[in-house]
Amino acid sequence: MAKIEYTQEEIEKILFHQLGQHWLEIDEEVIRKAVPGAIKSIEGNFAGLPNRRFYCDGEVQFSPYMSVHWMIFLYRLAHEIYVQCDSSTPKEADQIYYLNKIMHSNDWLYAVELPLHFLCEHPLGSVLGRAQYGDYLFVYQGTTIGGGQEQGTAMLPCPWE
Repeated sequence: MAKIEYTQEEIEKILFHQLGQHWLEIDEEVIRKAVPGAIKSIEGNFAGLPNRRFYCDGEVQFSPYMSVHWMIFLYRLAHEIYVQCDSSTPKEADQIYYLNKIMHSNDWLYAVELPLHFLCEHPLGSVLGRAQYGDYLFVYQGTTIGGGQEQGTAMLPCPWE
């Protein structure tokens, strides 16, 4: 059970307002299709945590005005779009990834599978790149995990080739 204080429509309105500050073209349909999956990921992510900011009285706590919640949601949303589009890297995943960078000074690559239980505290300057992550990952400021290509193979195609 989630205590989401805002409806999906209100969450989308906040998100589209933020995206509209940076990009002229936004495919809202692609994003709307991915929002329920991102919210479900947040529910699984926060369920049962011992921190009242995430889970309290048997309910998941989620608010777009809690920056840690919102940055995890933005990662989950970009990742959901990426997965739904068969890893074809649609511009909407890039836009949300970049919005997260702009708003939270983090670099969490949506093509990387972060674990179900993933949290952070003051993650300013954190970089989560190509690596394998274990469940209950917790990231603090200045954390850098992962790096470039694995064994000379890229996870994403080079756009200029």
